[in-house]
Amino acid sequence: MLHGIFELKPKTALSIGGFSFQAFSGNGEFRNRRTHMCVPNKGPIPAGMYYIVDRPQRQFNVFDNAVKGDWFALYAKDRVIDDERWCDGVLRGNFRLHPKGPRGISEGCITLERTSDFYMLHRLLRTTTTEEIPGTKIMSYGTVQVW
Repeated sequence: MLHGIFELKPKTALSIGGFSFQAFSGNGEFRNRRTHMCVPNKGPIPAGMYYIVDRPQRQFNVFDNAVKGDWFALYAKDRVIDDERWCDGVLRGNFRLHPKGPRGISEGCITLERTSDFYMLHRLLRTTTTEEIPGTKIMSYGTVQVW
């Protein structure tokens, strides 16, 4: 199981497994700004600890980009281990770890700047030993501490 760090600051990287990957979270003026982490769909991922897990699979959708199957979900380590986190009375969720897409946006996910970096991290995570998250049946590849 790997452990990483992602710090919300203007120029930042996701550090995990001895590697450092250029990354960002949030859109436009909200990008990487801790003061805006409770803004839904625009602010960065809220500070805290997250488990790196397989992205939940939905019913087949012809409009869903197949590449999204390679993404990881980030489940907050809080009272309930799931896809949501409360942030100053605002419910945030659907946090993902993925590469930057054609639109170059992040709706609160940890988004790697380079697709090649994402797939390097993808291989690293997929080949690590997983562990069951305590109190659940969910297997985790590791954790990310967001500061």
